[in-house]
Amino acid sequence: MRYISANKKRRKNRKGISILVSYVLLVTLAIALASMTYVFLKQYAEKPFPEESCPEGTNIIIENYDCDSDTNIINITIKNRGLHSVDGILIKISNSSDEFLYDFWEISPDCSGRTKCTVCEKEPCFDPGDEEFDLLTVSYKLYGKIIKIVIIPYKKGDQYYNLCENAISSLDIEGCD
Repeated sequence: MRYISANKKRRKNRKGISILVSYVLLVTLAIALASMTYVFLKQYAEKPFPEESCPEGTNIIIENYDCDSDTNIINITIKNRGLHSVDGILIKISNSSDEFLYDFWEISPDCSGRTKCTVCEKEPCFDPGDEEFDLLTVSYKLYGKIIKIVIIPYKKGDQYYNLCENAISSLDIEGCD
């Protein structure tokens, strides 16, 4: 009988060790899965979309503007002085010194569903050297005045448009009160 009770004690001790080993393995497995998930999802959290920036040498400028303060209409002439074509542009304005920019207008190959947009006649909208005289004639009465215009060109990506953050141009405006 003594032999049997000693065997039972040893088995109980082994059961305790096997439970401890199973907990250690379970925690190790959970940490490993969490680490793999983190590494896999980290790339999507940093850059949710593939970044397709505009090539160096993209340059859209405001060639000229003309304000008629009696009718609150502005005519803007835009030129592509860069080396690459641009699919469209966003035009933003500021009417105060706080630098808040309002979405003013867009020139795009597709304006579906947007009211402040002009469809360009060709795609891409601006080839290098293209100059569009009086490209945009728009009323700014809603904004009261314009003190700054910002032009943001963009290129069409696979699924969406990519803003050319390296090619943003701005111009301080006078006479659009």
